[in-house]
Amino acid sequence: HEFQLYFQLTLTLFLGMGLLLFIRWKTWLYPTVYYTLWIWFLLSLLLSLKELPTHSQVFVWPYRLEGTYTALVESIQTQTTVTDGICAPNDDLAFFITAAHTGRKCLRVFPTHTNTHVDLARQQQARDIIQRSPSVDEIRQTSLGFHIHYILATRRTVPAERIEFFKRHFVTIHDDGITYLFRIDNDN
Repeated sequence: HEFQLYFQLTLTLFLGMGLLLFIRWKTWLYPTVYYTLWIWFLLSLLLSLKELPTHSQVFVWPYRLEGTYTALVESIQTQTTVTDGICAPNDDLAFFITAAHTGRKCLRVFPTHTNTHVDLARQQQARDIIQRSPSVDEIRQTSLGFHIHYILATRRTVPAERIEFFKRHFVTIHDDGITYLFRIDNDN
């Protein structure tokens, strides 16, 4: 997204300069209007440079870490390695928490953020198995096939009975009552 930020800034800069030149041509009799607009344009540009890239762009908001997930992200960063794969219950948690804040691999993220050669339907099926299957053996086999070592769950996205299922059958790495991280031990 960094390219997109700078592209938008450059596009805005050229558009503003073009408008100012047009206004200069139309208002040559009123130089005060022209210079006032130039000052406004430069101040706006300086403000956007100060705010770039994390404060003013609307599409950057999802990347900001909510307080709910701070302890979870810290647990993932301290108790997992960068080669560990994590299965999150949905694309939002997979991308905005797992990938963006911890740098860990996700089972599946948004199609727009995935390699075009990846079989998304197969990954979705694997995520559904890990998140919904009543068979621990099936979850372990699926996780082995996709190199998944952890399951991420939250009270908002996963039913309480499923979280209890994970607690009974897998090692709890993080549990703050809202967010959970479970390790899949494939040795059993």
